[in-house]
Amino acid sequence: MTNIADTNKQLKTHFPNTNLSVKKVGKAYVIEGKARTQEESDEVRRIVGEALGTGRKVTETKLGNESVPFLDKYSYEGVVDHSNINDTTQINVKLTVVEVNKKLSEAMGINWSHIAGSGPLLGGNFSAAGGFNGTQGVLRLDAKGISAFINALDNQSNGKILAEPNISMLSGETADILVGGEIPFAQRDKEGSPSIIYKEFGVKLAVAAKLQKNNRIRLVLDQSVSTLAGNYNFEGIGNIPYFDTRRAKSLFEVANGESFIIGGLFSSNDVEGINKVPLLGDVPILGSFFRNASTNREKKELVIVATVNVVKPVEEKTLFILTLNKPEQWRDFSTQLR
Repeated sequence: MTNIADTNKQLKTHFPNTNLSVKKVGKAYVIEGKARTQEESDEVRRIVGEALGTGRKVTETKLGNESVPFLDKYSYEGVVDHSNINDTTQINVKLTVVEVNKKLSEAMGINWSHIAGSGPLLGGNFSAAGGFNGTQGVLRLDAKGISAFINALDNQSNGKILAEPNISMLSGETADILVGGEIPFAQRDKEGSPSIIYKEFGVKLAVAAKLQKNNRIRLVLDQSVSTLAGNYNFEGIGNIPYFDTRRAKSLFEVANGESFIIGGLFSSNDVEGINKVPLLGDVPILGSFFRNASTNREKKELVIVATVNVVKPVEEKTLFILTLNKPEQWRDFSTQLR
């Protein structure tokens, strides 16, 4: 087994400016100090564990039902990590949900049905990043490409932005968002008593992201689209909807600030199915698209533009906190805001 002094020398060889070190406390090996990044902390823990020859345990990170190997967490028997991290990296994904005229896609040379295939797709500013087998897909855009797409939406006849939600996660973690809603329906439990449960529908995006050593962001995108396929009529309960769900997973790397488009999410059959369910046209975000597409379904499609950014935490000293100790101070402040 390597001794503690040799292990600390090895840490300095890999990270000359590191503040991390390892010492033995009883039967445990304790890592202390402050790491500059999560990546440094993870790598130091690996070096210490392997140098000391302790057993390794792998904790899988899953996105949906599938594991994401590059997000696996490693721990080592007898190694206790008491280190802190100076700079916690967060990754933000800004989603722009857009209703687009199909003529715009055609004018820009986008054919969603060809994204999952092989051969040249668009060239220039676009590149495929994998997608559904069928009409859905993912396109990566550079700054010029996303600028062209957004500028094209300035013309109301080309499309309109329905919503701009954000999802954020720590580097190495996961997050998800549902662009859609939930449908309530009745069922019976084991005792035969009726109960209400909810079934999600729409577009669900689950994202796993990690900042790499080369400062690029590795992403796994799990996309699922659930649409109403029909209803079963159960005696004593009534109609219970059932759904078609299409799912795909894409793995790719993007630069900080780079964007990609998820398109071809709903077909005319999907719109017809959704329109069979009362009140779904009033669902936020998707409701507007369904209402428009039902009257002009051959010309409308839903796409999501996602822009990925690394977010640094704000230092406490840069924050300004307003303190109002007396009621009259609050009244004066609120009056100025009117």
